[in-house]
Amino acid sequence: MVIDTISHIRQYVSLNPLIAEVADFLVSHDITSMPPGQYEIRGRELFLNVVDSQPRTESEAVIESHRIMADIQIPISSVERHGYSPLASCHDCPYDEEGDISFHHDVKPTTHFDVIP
Repeated sequence: MVIDTISHIRQYVSLNPLIAEVADFLVSHDITSMPPGQYEIRGRELFLNVVDSQPRTESEAVIESHRIMADIQIPISSVERHGYSPLASCHDCPYDEEGDISFHHDVKPTTHFDVIP
């Protein structure tokens, strides 16, 4: 997990070369004015989801994990509180291969942090 400001995104290209394409997209698009939806950058390999949602409370939130995908969370209008727990502490649970996601309902975060717009 990396927590930083979006202005530093190019520093993380060594983690995944697709981050360069994400940075290019963010420079050339005003994501604050994009309507909710999915925007393909490179097909299903790289895409942007714009979601208009209400933040969940800590008690409502569920730990999620991915086996393939990496998320870059960019809140636009309000602070988002996130929880984290190491994957090793997440017990086996159903994996949605098509969506590349598991929800760990029985795991409580070991750490909480705020992501600011």
